Amino acid sequence: MAQLKEVPLVKEVFEPIHERKRKKEIINETLESEMLKSETFVEVKENMSETLEGEMLESETLVRKNEEQSCKNEVPMGYTHHCLICED
Repeated sequence: MAQLKEVPLVKEVFEPIHERKRKKEIINETLESEMLKSETFVEVKENMSETLEGEMLESETLVRKNEEQSCKNEVPMGYTHHCLICED
């Protein structure tokens, strides 16, 4: 006698269309979320560079102000005094 094989029902073999659509939606939502995260990261990075540039300009200004204040030093005869303020 021939052995009968159990054949899975078509329903079990093929994923229902609504499940496939839902999986695609989940994948798309995840991709969109990841893209938003990377865009946010880029914006944060750009903001950080702008902040650093601003801080560098501020520190440069502070150095100049400090030199302006310390430029009032008297220099003995025969010596030269060099600073950014005197050279301008």
